[in-house]
Amino acid sequence: MSMEHNWPAWLDYLLLKGHSWRPTWDPEGILSTFPAVVTCQAGIFAAAFLLKKREEKDRITWLFVVANFVLFLALVWDLFFPINKGLWTSSYVLYTAGLAIIVFLLLYWMLDIKKKIGEKAFFPFIVLGVNPITAYVLSIVLAKVFYLIKVPAGGQQKSLYQFLYEDVFSSIFHPMNASLAFSLFFLGVFIFLPLLWMYKRKIIVKI
Repeated sequence: MSMEHNWPAWLDYLLLKGHSWRPTWDPEGILSTFPAVVTCQAGIFAAAFLLKKREEKDRITWLFVVANFVLFLALVWDLFFPINKGLWTSSYVLYTAGLAIIVFLLLYWMLDIKKKIGEKAFFPFIVLGVNPITAYVLSIVLAKVFYLIKVPAGGQQKSLYQFLYEDVFSSIFHPMNASLAFSLFFLGVFIFLPLLWMYKRKIIVKI
């Protein structure tokens, strides 16, 4: 269960030596990729189930029951095989899939069926959801660019990423809140605004 001594790390070292994200482990290695695929399959299963020719109430109820059962299995399995995002363990897959489906059903019930919440309230999420691949790639590229750009701060050279977090946000907020504030700032300014421009011009990038 240690960072270096586990099956995913062993297999990655054997087959991908010198190509891992870290010398001793990789959260996106060979064995970690299989459960990640299952996470995707869980979303496909949920969508396919909702499209079945049954009463809408029955579909939602059954899917809600399944999601809670999966969540229960995850908590039991966690006792033997811990929930671990870095290794993307099977217990992590069950736990996150169960939670995601429950949240999805609640939003589906409130937005599409009961219409208790207007679409405008979720507009930022719609903008991000229309171009998720672009948002993901943009976040990685911009983070790397921010690390490459150097700025003078406190008598030394810091990356723009480091400067914004340490010298700006950490000077205003508590460390935990500073991390959240910086993440929201980065998302709102550097990810959301370009995607909003794309959304208004109906530019959608798909794979």
